[in-house]
Amino acid sequence: MAKRHYIPVTADVPGAASEGNCALIRKVIRTALAAEGVDVPCEVDVLLTNDSGIHEINREMRQGWTPLRTC
Repeated sequence: MAKRHYIPVTADVPGAASEGNCALIRKVIRTALAAEGVDVPCEVDVLLTNDSGIHEINREMRQGWTPLRTC
């Protein structure tokens, strides 16, 4: 049986999850999984969001929001 990855793509930004965008994202993820030798079915969830969406995710996950340092 061929491997089948489950790759749901959702968006909280209007228009971000167009058919074309979702198809491209799924293709890139499948290509990366193949390049890394992933040989079992897996799930990769993708959320397309903006700065305020990331802010909210950080607040929920870190029980309070403080800016992250990036390089």
